[in-house]
Amino acid sequence: MLTWTLVVLLLGLIYWLSRKPSGLPPGRWGFPIIGYIPFYTTDVGKIVSDLREKHGDIFTWKVGSKVMVGFCDYELIKTTFNRPECQGRPYLYSFDLIRSHQNAGILNAVGDIWVQGRRFALRHLKDFGLGKSSLEGAIQYEAQNLVKTFERTAGNPIEISWCLNVAVLNVIWKLVANIRYDTDDQEIIKFNIIVRDNIDLIQGRLQILDVFPYLVKILPRFVLEKVFRVKAVCDNMEKFKNLMLATIETHVKKLDPNNPKDYIDAYLIQIQKERGLSTLFKEDYVSLVIALNDLFAAGSETTSSTIRWLIALLANHPEIQRKMQKIDWFRGQSLLSRIRKASVLCEKLKTLVEIQLT
Repeated sequence: MLTWTLVVLLLGLIYWLSRKPSGLPPGRWGFPIIGYIPFYTTDVGKIVSDLREKHGDIFTWKVGSKVMVGFCDYELIKTTFNRPECQGRPYLYSFDLIRSHQNAGILNAVGDIWVQGRRFALRHLKDFGLGKSSLEGAIQYEAQNLVKTFERTAGNPIEISWCLNVAVLNVIWKLVANIRYDTDDQEIIKFNIIVRDNIDLIQGRLQILDVFPYLVKILPRFVLEKVFRVKAVCDNMEKFKNLMLATIETHVKKLDPNNPKDYIDAYLIQIQKERGLSTLFKEDYVSLVIALNDLFAAGSETTSSTIRWLIALLANHPEIQRKMQKIDWFRGQSLLSRIRKASVLCEKLKTLVEIQLT
């Protein structure tokens, strides 16, 4: 009798702790502990579309211990995220691993650290060409080398991932460290493996720990390391840290405070200015390393994925490919003079938008 009473009390407590708070938008709350996990599909886009169709542009979706409120209207999203109280970041165990359990970096920092880091990155990356015509030369150079690589294998099957990723990474390296690597350079190949590995790992089983973070305290260490690949993420971050610290040390030796050449130079100069006064610009370089990881992770895979889809879709739709080939990109008049003409870019932009919507 006592056993059944305890079981009933325990179930009641779980239900009480898992109940939906008042004031949340309509949506799917699901079951205690696991929340709403639809088994009919793993396509998050379809799940969100179904929830929107049933509950409108604002809805609630509970997965595991995570309560999410979905916004499906552009103006609503823009207005909401312009408010300071809505600019925080949720706790995700995978991202916490990436940032070494510290409030640092750009993508997942919170509070004043995020505000300072984002503002600093935007200001100085623009100084070094982000979003400006001054970076077009570097982008064109990488594009031309990429085309030459493709031409060498014309008529034969080719795995485009490595050369494509190196081209994209080189543009980011130009901004952050004023460095360029050749396509077959072993250092950039190792670096690419680290970046891609961590992106794949945090999108794999590790996501389970994002929605059920209490499992981290319950599961044995070997399960976390082997099954959820926590050790692999930490090992990759250690390799990334060592590579970045070596690059930073090279910059320290050659630093000219009056002539910063890249993002790392600008960061080092800011450290000197705020020595001992800032919570962000510290001489241990932890925040800088994590910020660099954020820049590479956010900038490389998004761009290279878009281009891979572009190549795949053009191969399957030769009629669109012919439209895209109306302009001979790398022969004749200068590329820079042509890409500044909006009429020339119109078809390209339409195609890119369609790819990003795919």
